[in-house]
Amino acid sequence: MMRMGVVALVCFQVLGWLQNLHPAFDSFSHFRLHFATIMVPVALVFLLVRRWQWVSVCGVTCAISIGLSAPYLPGFKRGYAVAGKVTEKPQLSIVQMNVRFNNKAVDLAAKILKDADADIYLLQEITRTNEAVLAKLRPTHPHQISCQGDSVGSVAIVSRFRFGPTNMQKCARFYGYAQAALVFGGRQIMVANLHSRWPWPAGQQKQITRMMPNLKALPSPLILAGDFNSAPWSAVVKRVARATNTSSVAGLALSWAPRFLEFKATIGPVLPIDQVLHSKNLGVVSREVLQDGGSDHFPIQTRFVVLD
Repeated sequence: MMRMGVVALVCFQVLGWLQNLHPAFDSFSHFRLHFATIMVPVALVFLLVRRWQWVSVCGVTCAISIGLSAPYLPGFKRGYAVAGKVTEKPQLSIVQMNVRFNNKAVDLAAKILKDADADIYLLQEITRTNEAVLAKLRPTHPHQISCQGDSVGSVAIVSRFRFGPTNMQKCARFYGYAQAALVFGGRQIMVANLHSRWPWPAGQQKQITRMMPNLKALPSPLILAGDFNSAPWSAVVKRVARATNTSSVAGLALSWAPRFLEFKATIGPVLPIDQVLHSKNLGVVSREVLQDGGSDHFPIQTRFVVLD
């Protein structure tokens, strides 16, 4: 029975390695670290009973999965700004959060966001149920674009800084997308907010394909964040990164937790599906997952400096 379980886990991970061949395989890739974690105690059991071939299978499979995910694991600082550049330049702080369409803890969500004191908030699933969050942020962040409705795809951009030209603003409710240019430190920076649909067999790939012309046209410096419903090493996130000439913030930010059986309170977030992408001329200073704001997604705060 245990051997059959190992075979299944190996198959799941191998399918994830083939993520570029078909969206169905990419769906397996989101859980590759979870599959590898399950295999570790199994490998220890085989080690105790001296089943060396099965120990090798588990070890090699885990090593490949971890290796493919390495740039997104803790300890990697690719794209982070050096200390000297951090002290020389003003920092731009953003918070990315899926507020959840039926979030009843609106006051808690607003408090978590306000306490972060970010310059920009990129929010998803802003609906009539939780739209009070926008009103609570308006005194300090009066510049707002809300692509709002009752759909879970609704998004909003909330900024302390004024927006740039109106022809660079966009609000696509059906596609869960908004963009705006803003002025920071005398520079115009493009910010974009994307709420991706679920992976295969849902309509994620179709949504991203239809958004491609717009994504490729986004200028630099660029910050693109949102609920991607995909891990940072997934084919779909890499596809968006290539189209926008950006990269995911390095390191692992677990941001989603199931809401049932108190899982969120006892275990915490288990999937890194909320992403922040940035162009090369923006350096990352820090990133942290904030406290629970009543959603199944945890807010993520990232601080940037402009490098040129």
